[in-house]
Amino acid sequence: MLIDIIIPCFKTKYLRNLLDCLSNQRKHIGQILIGIDNPYCVIDSIVASSGVADCTRVFPNAEQIGPSATVNELMQYVESACVLMLSDDDLLSNDFLKERIPLLDQFEIVSSYPALIDKFGTDITSDFPSPFKLLDESMSSADVGKSLINDANFLCMPGTIMRTSIFREFQYYGENLLGLQDFEFWLWAFGSGKKIKQIDDSKVQYRQHDENLSNMYVGRIWTEYGFAIRSALRKLKAKDLSRLYPESLAWMQHNQVDTGVVIAYLMSSHIRPEVRYLAILDLFEFYNRKEFRSMMKANFNITLHVLHRQLSKYSVGDFKT
Repeated sequence: MLIDIIIPCFKTKYLRNLLDCLSNQRKHIGQILIGIDNPYCVIDSIVASSGVADCTRVFPNAEQIGPSATVNELMQYVESACVLMLSDDDLLSNDFLKERIPLLDQFEIVSSYPALIDKFGTDITSDFPSPFKLLDESMSSADVGKSLINDANFLCMPGTIMRTSIFREFQYYGENLLGLQDFEFWLWAFGSGKKIKQIDDSKVQYRQHDENLSNMYVGRIWTEYGFAIRSALRKLKAKDLSRLYPESLAWMQHNQVDTGVVIAYLMSSHIRPEVRYLAILDLFEFYNRKEFRSMMKANFNITLHVLHRQLSKYSVGDFKT
């Protein structure tokens, strides 16, 4: 089985190192699809002198659109049955593809717990807390999903391989997400009950440094967090949503309300306060619907007065996407 590799590229500094890693595994690769999301990135000579020039296609964005939209654009060109997403500064062991691809016969998604390296390639795993977490595989997928929501655990998307059909079922990243798009995917994947394997063997090296693209979005972390949760929950089918929150099924069945209303309520009641304003906006949006008004009277100790009081805590600037 061949794999297609997607690389959103914002900088060229480490790209040659990544392509060298991949050239040692050329026989497992169908295509390498690189999306250039920086008008100052020129990679023609880097690709041409690499060992994977014959299978690499480069797609410059007409304007900077961000990593989520770049990945979504590249996905339309994927032809292989499985896909791997990498950042332009990641590294893989030389046997990574050989060992990982066969696991997709048993699992739908295989995630790697990465080693951390700095901008010089020095291993710093033991020196800094990792942003990634290994999740307890004895937990149900629903419990893992709720753990992701409540504890903000992150798995490494670079170095994660999956069946191409899974990402297409996911319906691609929410394009207003600039830094937490991976969190959106994992919440959806566990909420959907996908067969996921996590491996801790340091065959992926994640470069942590001050040039990380995600550093640009730290200032809007809670907005990102809220949007990611809302987007992931909205992509879940009703049965999957009820796996995460069993009470939601009863609400939908007995009150004949759509999942959007239930998600808004779940976010307002179950999710950390920093992002509840998004749910409150959604609740206001749904308030004029007849079914929502009846549901509020029947089930929820929420009134328009309470919603207004909560909403008044936030300024207009808090709601900018």
